[in-house]
Amino acid sequence: MLNNLAGRIVHCGDIGAGQLTKLSHNLVVAINTVALGEVLAASVKAGGNLQVLCDVMSAGMAGSKMLDWFQKTLFTPERPAFFAIDLMNKDLGLCLDEFSNYPMPLGQLVKQTYNAARAKGMGGKDSTSVSEIYEELLGVRLQAAA
Repeated sequence: MLNNLAGRIVHCGDIGAGQLTKLSHNLVVAINTVALGEVLAASVKAGGNLQVLCDVMSAGMAGSKMLDWFQKTLFTPERPAFFAIDLMNKDLGLCLDEFSNYPMPLGQLVKQTYNAARAKGMGGKDSTSVSEIYEELLGVRLQAAA
């Protein structure tokens, strides 16, 4: 039955290990999303070409599935929502609660960025739209050329 719901099933360990794995995954996704949004917005503001930046990053160590995903979400005029900022923010909170006994300064900074997006009423937008925080600060729009 699970095969009908998921393309891949991974046994993570004892009860709770699957949730921990999912939350850890989403923290890395959120960190990557915020880092890409910040760097790409600053690069475009400084005169960089978004497509060239993405091509070079994709071919190098900065390449990631999240950078590829931006092409389908953030870089489009409509910016469709697949996984809402509200949902990512919830997972970030759960993950940071789970890791509350460990120093997580980067995780906390990313959580603050998602909190700022929610405070601006962006909770229903796609989680990649957290990058709009940087777009607004820098006065740029990250959008693929038509």
